[in-house]
Amino acid sequence: MLVTACVWTSLLAIAVALWTVRAQWSRFWFELEDPRSMAAFRIALTLVAIANVAGLWPWHAMLLSSEGILDGAEAARTFAPGSFAPGLLERAWAIVTGPVSLLYLFDGPAALGLHLAVFGLSALAFLVGWRTRAAGIVMFFAMDGLLVRNFLFWEGTEIVIRVFTAYLVCARCGHAYGVDAWRYRRDHPEKPRYRPIPAWPRRLAIVQLAVLLGTTGLLKTGDAWLDGDAIYYALHSQHYARFVGAPSWSLGLLRVVTWVARTIEALFPLVLVGVVGRWARAHGERLEPRARRIVIVCTGITVVATTVVVATTGQPRLLPVGTPAGATVVWLGLCLGTGWVVYRPDAPRWARWPYRRGPWLVAAAALMSGMWLSMNIGWFHPAVLACLIPLLEGEEVGRIVQRLTGRGGGAGPSTSRLAYGPRGRRLVGGLLAVHLMALALVVIPSSVHPPALRAAIGPVLGAWLRATRTQQSWGMWAPEPRMDDPMLRVVVVDADGVPRDLGTDLYALRRPVLGYDRRWKINGRILSTGASGPYARPFARWHCRQWAEGHAPARRVELYQLDWAIPPPTSSQAALVVARPEPFLSEPCG
Repeated sequence: MLVTACVWTSLLAIAVALWTVRAQWSRFWFELEDPRSMAAFRIALTLVAIANVAGLWPWHAMLLSSEGILDGAEAARTFAPGSFAPGLLERAWAIVTGPVSLLYLFDGPAALGLHLAVFGLSALAFLVGWRTRAAGIVMFFAMDGLLVRNFLFWEGTEIVIRVFTAYLVCARCGHAYGVDAWRYRRDHPEKPRYRPIPAWPRRLAIVQLAVLLGTTGLLKTGDAWLDGDAIYYALHSQHYARFVGAPSWSLGLLRVVTWVARTIEALFPLVLVGVVGRWARAHGERLEPRARRIVIVCTGITVVATTVVVATTGQPRLLPVGTPAGATVVWLGLCLGTGWVVYRPDAPRWARWPYRRGPWLVAAAALMSGMWLSMNIGWFHPAVLACLIPLLEGEEVGRIVQRLTGRGGGAGPSTSRLAYGPRGRRLVGGLLAVHLMALALVVIPSSVHPPALRAAIGPVLGAWLRATRTQQSWGMWAPEPRMDDPMLRVVVVDADGVPRDLGTDLYALRRPVLGYDRRWKINGRILSTGASGPYARPFARWHCRQWAEGHAPARRVELYQLDWAIPPPTSSQAALVVARPEPFLSEPCG
């Protein structure tokens, strides 16, 4: 009851503070700015999206066509049951909120090839900035249609690319570094080189990045993260570590790296303070005395209420501390330090340093690069690296491009106008408020959600995130990293009753070091969802069909789990693969 009251109180105080500064709020979101940052982001994220879809090439037929484990009708019944609702309105709502894919209806190899061609051509047009808005919309829905056709292969990469591409499509990201920008300069040589664009998509991408990294860090609450052993377990994952194992002398270093990595993620949202502060200083934004007093009072109420929540629940743990008392001290210290920096213009430079963009940009880039070099988890880390670009202003991107190419620098557009008209700003501002509320609902731990709040707005905001294709699911290696490395063994019992091991996992395959095989994610999801999940039986039946193409029809397909336990850091015991004697699924063929 106390936690619920405190959460409601803090939410109300924040709402009053934001209403008090609504004029500044509108200017922050709807000012016009340099387009080069979002243009560079368009190029980087589109390259990652193309590489991600191309990486599925060996599995396209199995995952996305009628020749695979699920035909279109089965995929629709499994992933989009609302499309079979009896009423027309219910079906329309199911289409709006998704998932929806043309590959549910047209699922043959030719339809898949056409769908891939549409994605490739639209992605190429978006990459080079030709007909950018239309190309971006087509690319987004073509990519989404591919992704939601089968969730078996999904990982964090798909969610990052999907969410941030949705923001890119809303931005006028073709106003620089593309064919559209070149044609505009050719046709209008008398006008400024860069046309200004609304700032809200870039700033929303920054908020989303803070939610992504902050939530990922705060969800890491397990003992392995608090004790510092999480990186050790990650580096001993046969499927994902590029170079398996770590020398015993490095255990102390790995603990430090574990704590630093988690702290960078958990505290990354502080970058928002720096972004807003930089904007306020650049625009000379100072509140009137009355508004300032209201905001200070609301801030104080929020700090007190949230501190009570942290002291009661022990969440969030901003630093790797194991007790509610420690979490409370850290939270209160951070709140007081941030308030001092924000409300004291004469705060020393060293006190402002933890809120500057530069240190967080470098720290996040170093963290993602280090994880990419050491872990083989697809395109997740390059995608997050691309998503750091919106933290840079357009002129900063221009200077970087000029150093690299000798061109593209210069001052950006300067205007005091705001995007849209008053009605347009109210409409888009209202939608932004809904979206930010939805992101906040994701950030607030479920353990401190007021039940009434969850019941009242959870379904609405969840439907909004589904409709905008920006559902959130951040929690890699949380709350604990995997301390085992299970493998999937597929056995075909042929027509003569002889078991044939297909060698579908690392117990029989050479472990790649540089390449990335989606097989590991596919196998892992089949194991995690088990015989009662949506994948195991269709997967077994697919192997029946595959076997029948070159052999006499098999009697059945059996799926086994092989356990690969990672020894604790202090153990000298070697890891062993242990096969469970009984299959978790035996599927007849025929």
